[in-house]
Amino acid sequence: HLSINMGYSLLLYELKDPDNPLELAFQQKYGQIVEHLWFDEGYIMLGFDNGYLVVISTKMQEIGEELYSARFHQSALFDVAFSPAM
Repeated sequence: HLSINMGYSLLLYELKDPDNPLELAFQQKYGQIVEHLWFDEGYIMLGFDNGYLVVISTKMQEIGEELYSARFHQSALFDVAFSPAM
């Protein structure tokens, strides 16, 4: 998979099917995507400039669903990290 931060949305490319990209848009209240990272098998964590953290799945049966979302900062968020040990 390949993912591209488009500001307010995330563009997903399946390398085996590059002619059918998928654009995922998020709630406007989250703001712009400042960082995203892949973890485990097919999950993406996104950090937004309005302080929100969102986790989504790229599995077809779960695509388009937010598995988790929360606001951790009231003013801004600049980066996210994932630790598989926790």
